[in-house]
Amino acid sequence: MIGLFLKQQVYQIGQEMNKATKFTVATLASMVVLWGAGVWCSGHYAEVAMTQALDALNENLERRRAGGSLNFGIKASYEQVQKSFFSQTGNIVLLPEGTDKKYRIPVEIEHGFLRLQARADFYHFMNNLLLKNGIFERDGAFASAYADVRLFPMNYSVKVKTAGSYTGAFLKAGESKFAEGSKDAKGIFSMHRSTFGEVSMILDVKNAVTPNGTIGNIYVTDLFDEKSNAFGTVHAELSDMNLRNTGVDEINDLKADVVTLAGKNADSFGVQVALDVDSTKGRGQAVLSSGNFSTKALEQSGAGVGEVLASPMLLWQYFTKDEAYLTLEHLNFDVDYTSPEGQVVYGIKGQGGVTFSPSQLSLSSVNGAFSFTFENVNSQGEGVIDAIGRNIFVKNAQGYQTDIHIDNGRLSFNGK
Repeated sequence: MIGLFLKQQVYQIGQEMNKATKFTVATLASMVVLWGAGVWCSGHYAEVAMTQALDALNENLERRRAGGSLNFGIKASYEQVQKSFFSQTGNIVLLPEGTDKKYRIPVEIEHGFLRLQARADFYHFMNNLLLKNGIFERDGAFASAYADVRLFPMNYSVKVKTAGSYTGAFLKAGESKFAEGSKDAKGIFSMHRSTFGEVSMILDVKNAVTPNGTIGNIYVTDLFDEKSNAFGTVHAELSDMNLRNTGVDEINDLKADVVTLAGKNADSFGVQVALDVDSTKGRGQAVLSSGNFSTKALEQSGAGVGEVLASPMLLWQYFTKDEAYLTLEHLNFDVDYTSPEGQVVYGIKGQGGVTFSPSQLSLSSVNGAFSFTFENVNSQGEGVIDAIGRNIFVKNAQGYQTDIHIDNGRLSFNGK
């Protein structure tokens, strides 16, 4: 009896183990199939994603071309060179308008479980733009881009890295004044799009040499919702600036914060810019705002916040047809510098704004008012008042003041 009982127990245990083994094998097989399906999906989606991204790029470039912010045409496409289950290689092909010469950017894409990771080599373009022209030394120079795309939940990250050492001949020709041992330049651009459409971008450049001088550091961040009708929130810093023959040649450091303001309707919005400036003439802060910008006009032009703010004389093309405004919300600048005649000291405060009709583009549509005060003016600062014109100022206990009114394009000072 005992022997029979033991046989039954062993048999039952064997049956249970057999069931567990079958379940484990089935589970593992299901996981392998699911994983393989995820990898296949990534490999299939890679071509679709690349094509969609380049189509969006071409559309944006065409809008910029038509809007005048881009003065040359270019088309981008993707050509696949080799594909396996786990990876593929190809080229992003750029074809400039009016030529048959194609530029290829090699791309390597790895297929993961519902994930794509890609690397692009921009060394060829660095060679054409920087190395052949004697700007960067060949040793150690590189330019690469990296992308990480998750298919579920959908989000992606892109990072572009560049680095190189300026040639001695280039630095000498540009009269650059980098400290000894700081002739290396590098730059990083990164962008991340979250699952819910929030996009963050960062630009960080060290030791930038331009035809007009140098900028020791450029740092820009931008955070925005791609579904919104605005630029987002931008913070920019430019430091150790040494630019010549430009509108900012006296500025050493500049900080700017850009935020979006609500518009009159869904198609309009405003922009507020807060500036902090350290210059050879002194330090100061200013807050300016402008609107009403048209979302449709901005989309049609393909322009970004950088292009809009960098071209203030072209702002009119981005306004709605309704009344537009430019406002100086706050100005405070403390002037202190040495002139050939001596030390110049005074402080400026101001505020005001104008409204106008973008559709008319004439002075007769401009209306507004400004108020400026000059305080703590020393003897050399009095010369600045003379240069501007004493007849437009009223002297008070703090210094000088002028109130400017604009009525249909006509100026009046202090009610006169």
